[in-house]
Amino acid sequence: MKRIIFPLVTLLFLNNCLAFIESQAAAYEESIEAAYLNAQNVHSRLATTTMDQIKIAKKYSEDVKEMMKLAIQRYDHGPLLQFVKEQNAYDPKLWERVMVHIEAGRKDFSNEQTMMIDRKRAYQTKLRSWWWKRCNDGSFPSETYKQKEKDYVPVTAESTQEIFKTKKDKSLIDDL
Repeated sequence: MKRIIFPLVTLLFLNNCLAFIESQAAAYEESIEAAYLNAQNVHSRLATTTMDQIKIAKKYSEDVKEMMKLAIQRYDHGPLLQFVKEQNAYDPKLWERVMVHIEAGRKDFSNEQTMMIDRKRAYQTKLRSWWWKRCNDGSFPSETYKQKEKDYVPVTAESTQEIFKTKKDKSLIDDL
């Protein structure tokens, strides 16, 4: 009887281990995909809201310039004309808000990419672990994950890519 029970228990144990590891692998793959899609969502939100803010700032500047033209036509003499001519349609506070918005959006985007990188690293670490290697029957990483894995890399600026390629850093201000 013991000869039958021990192999049966071992088989059940290994089967449950494999099922557990497969479910963990699926969860890792899904979380990596979710992080990747969320990073796209965050970047898209940054791009659209930034463009909206820039359009508002430009519209404001155009409206102020038009008002100034009308005022100059109406009052083309005296101290009022001088005052109107000295006014600047450029409102730096509008552009400061755009800059703050871009900075905050880029930080959000960077955080999302960091989460995706960390999830990918955790999964790769699990795949290389002794226990996972022993229980893997070839079903993970999944074929879908293998096909998409090349997409799960951080989005970087061209200047960053150039620095890592040449191994030489330079001031970003030089490019302005």
